[in-house]
Amino acid sequence: MTNPCSSIERRDDEPVFVESLTKEEQLFALEPEWTALEHAAGNTLPFRTAAWTLAWWQHLRQHRAAVRDSLAIRTIRTEGGRLIGVAPLLCTERPGVGLIRTRRLAFIGADPNVTELRGPLFHPDHQVACVTALATDLRRCSSEWDWMVWSGIPSGGPAEAALSEVVTWQRSVPYYTLTLEPDWEQFRGKLGRNIKESLRKCYNSLKRDGFLLSFEVVTDQNKLDAALADFFRLHAARACLRDTVVHADLFGQESFRRFLRDVCGRFAALGALRVYRLFVSGRLAASRIGFVLGGSVYFYYSGYDPEFRQYSVMTTTTVEAIKSAFAEGIGSVNLSTGNDVSKTRWSPVEHVEREGVTTASHRRARLTRHAYSLVERAFKSPQVSHLRERFAARRPSR
Repeated sequence: MTNPCSSIERRDDEPVFVESLTKEEQLFALEPEWTALEHAAGNTLPFRTAAWTLAWWQHLRQHRAAVRDSLAIRTIRTEGGRLIGVAPLLCTERPGVGLIRTRRLAFIGADPNVTELRGPLFHPDHQVACVTALATDLRRCSSEWDWMVWSGIPSGGPAEAALSEVVTWQRSVPYYTLTLEPDWEQFRGKLGRNIKESLRKCYNSLKRDGFLLSFEVVTDQNKLDAALADFFRLHAARACLRDTVVHADLFGQESFRRFLRDVCGRFAALGALRVYRLFVSGRLAASRIGFVLGGSVYFYYSGYDPEFRQYSVMTTTTVEAIKSAFAEGIGSVNLSTGNDVSKTRWSPVEHVEREGVTTASHRRARLTRHAYSLVERAFKSPQVSHLRERFAARRPSR
């Protein structure tokens, strides 16, 4: 059933309809069409899939006194009913009960970086029509929300331009890809001198100390539970290191582990999961998760045994995973978000997505947005951050 806040926009001489889905059963029913749109759009990001959204909603949504999430998904269709866009939106209320509360619209993935690239999925031939219709629909329904966080909008593209009058852009989110052609040896030959030397040292240092390397790619659902148990252990071990770049243990909470088990199981059922595992003389030294979509593999989070850190086993794991992608005929690798040297030294192609805010026009929205910003700024202040770190340090380790 179409929500009263649906809208019709005319772009490219074709009417476009927006529908609001607020019930869980509507989300589940949308899965086959959403999956078909992923293929039609050539989507390569796991976070824009039905599988990711369904798992996230089942395991990570909040429903308590302090915060409550509710579905506010929008679908965009042509006049003939063909699905050309999905905006997997949530309305998050803080506090979750009471008359005085903030209401924020944002794309599914309100988690501590587990969902790395949040945003909508639009067919590339209809980006402007989809984003314009979505913005119009949300404006007509602005009494239902206070502000909206836009994300996943390609920087410098027509969708960003179409939103320029209604969105205050706040930050850019980069991610990096490598084109895999024509084969590993020629690909390696084109790399910079510094990274080629780094790769040579990774392998030679292990060989010098008498270690033997082996590599495994888990795709079988029957082996998935054990592989993920190892991944969680290595990810947590990496997070415990303090004399290097600090990485959080994103899967320390059981709810996040349940989520990743579920989403990996969904991708494994589609033949789209890879769990890369590097062994040093028979001992598991490093692991990384990959998702294969649209002829590309997305390198997700990783972990390694600190006893092997001197051998740069994560770099070796990345190399072996790239070789594996070549062997499979995969056309590209997504090195994920962040512009740290572990990505940029590969001389990848940079892609940038924009994130910004639209505040509803009613007075209540301006007040709640301002109050929320003050609390958020205070929470991120050095003083509060220091107290949080001290509290975390006193908590017993897992």
